[in-house]
Amino acid sequence: MAGYFSKLNGRVYEGQYPANVDLENGTFVTINASGKVIKSAANTNIEMACVEKTDIWGLPALRLRVQKEDGELFMVEGDPYVSEISAFDDRHHVVKANDLVKMRSPHISDEILLEVSAEIFAAADVGDVYNVAANGLIAKKA
Repeated sequence: MAGYFSKLNGRVYEGQYPANVDLENGTFVTINASGKVIKSAANTNIEMACVEKTDIWGLPALRLRVQKEDGELFMVEGDPYVSEISAFDDRHHVVKANDLVKMRSPHISDEILLEVSAEIFAAADVGDVYNVAANGLIAKKA
């Protein structure tokens, strides 16, 4: 999974909290009572509107604009180290359990470019609103 903020900058935590489990870029997470980063359970407090259907490195993706925020929710945005810009590709970047996590808290008007499954992409339309579903992924708001 790939995902990154493409507009504005929310509150950034870079290397302050360790991952409890392996976390892919673009996963929505929270911090548990032990100070570990875990995949978010379903979160209907946040709302993100689809503003574009696009792709990341040829993979289906949505550009989402945050329209309702939840200050306890973050998105993993751990960039892999690369020596040249042409090599940048975070498709397979995973923060391993116990490694420190770079993550941001999405705020109103932030935009997120997020890889999605083929099923979510096919069913998506510009204007659709998404929340966070189980396992830190997105789902269309019911």
